[in-house]
Amino acid sequence: MALYSAITINDVSKQLALNIRNNSDKSVAINKIEVYEKGVIATTYTKDKLIDNKIATDINSYGNLGMSISYKTGIWLYNNYIKYYIECNGHLYECKIDVN
Repeated sequence: MALYSAITINDVSKQLALNIRNNSDKSVAINKIEVYEKGVIATTYTKDKLIDNKIATDINSYGNLGMSISYKTGIWLYNNYIKYYIECNGHLYECKIDVN
């Protein structure tokens, strides 16, 4: 899993790059992705919103999901992270990645 600022100007990110790797032998489904700025939700991507934007929500075993998130005015790089929620074999998991 990796999350980093692809474009940074004066400690403000104009674009985040996200890569989620499924290191298991089972497929997983992304249910939601939340972007946090300074510890507060800045953006939420539901499963339906991801699908509407042509982003696959299922990650096959040992596969990847990659996406970039662009911001017109940017978001500050302090205390930023992404939470994503996955489902595997009927179990729900919450994961967190800090911006690098």
